Amino acid sequence: GQFHVEIDTPSGGHTLMAGAVVQATGSRPYDAGKLGHLGYGVSPNVVTASRLDEMLAGGGVTRPTDGKLPGRIVFVQCAGSRDPQHLPYCSADCCGTTLRQVAQIHQAHPEVETAVIYRDMRTPGQTERFYAAVQQQPGSMFTRGEVASISGNGTLKVRLKDSLLGDDVELQADLLVLATGAVPNSADGE
Repeated sequence: GQFHVEIDTPSGGHTLMAGAVVQATGSRPYDAGKLGHLGYGVSPNVVTASRLDEMLAGGGVTRPTDGKLPGRIVFVQCAGSRDPQHLPYCSADCCGTTLRQVAQIHQAHPEVETAVIYRDMRTPGQTERFYAAVQQQPGSMFTRGEVASISGNGTLKVRLKDSLLGDDVELQADLLVLATGAVPNSADGE
């Protein structure tokens, strides 16, 4: 059924009839400072997906340590998500963000390799077709696995466990991107 909703605005109060109320509080990225085990804060070449978006919008993807175009960018999905020590839930948009970023990188810099390390790629509906198209890009690799360790400062060594590539696999990364989850904004602004 419908109900009355009272809304206060600067010009006064209003009453509306509504059948549902959606509270769209917005969100912010999870604090990557809590992800030192994934290299954030340890190496400047470990950045968040938000920082990569800033780079892409600014016209170029560069390694923070030397300002050069990275030869290989490794993406780590569920960075802090689906983890009882951090965010226990899936934020539902990180996979789509990574796919968009990989597509943008391959379009702007076809010589750059990308590797995406995921638990599950969650691509509902039409996003599944986009996922298939991005996978077919030359220089694009996707593998299921978990990050066991990250070492190095310039070129990073990303060691994987339980990977589809095999046991004790190590990937080199010139830039590591953490696909951090989303934290809902609260009414009190926190």
